[in-house]
Amino acid sequence: MGTTVAQVIEDALRVALAEPRSRRRTRPSALPVYGGSGTLPGIDLMSNSSLLDAMNGGAAIDALR
Repeated sequence: MGTTVAQVIEDALRVALAEPRSRRRTRPSALPVYGGSGTLPGIDLMSNSSLLDAMNGGAAIDALR
């Protein structure tokens, strides 16, 4: 005992920063892109109701309750 939370965090940071750069995780340079043709027909990404209808299979929200 006798170790503060700040000391634990400092120790963890020292260990993490002491690792060689080659062992550190790197972010991917680009996001993966998957084939596709965009949104489904009739879906307007600027319309909340269009998106809700598509997610609910065309059923009204009240009918889903």
